Amino acid sequence: MSESRKAVLEKFAGKCRPPDLTRRPDYKGERQRLNLRLDEDVAADLQVIKVVSGVDKNTFCETVLREAIRNRIRELQAEHDAAAWETLTKCAKAGKG
Repeated sequence: MSESRKAVLEKFAGKCRPPDLTRRPDYKGERQRLNLRLDEDVAADLQVIKVVSGVDKNTFCETVLREAIRNRIRELQAEHDAAAWETLTKCAKAGKG
């Protein structure tokens, strides 16, 4: 091994840790990113909620979206029979449609 390569490896040897030790303390498992474009007034209101309540924007939005999604899923499910609903959800989970 060349001296320069050996020096680089020694320099970073103590800094490379297994992934489970480098996770954020608030790690919540595997997640997906969702980017939203908000009107400026909505973004400003969201900032007010963050500052006044102390709840971070992501947690707030996830809570609100989760409830809205559950309600909408119930509404949509009521519009279809069980077999159609099963087919539709299988297609959605497979990334089709």
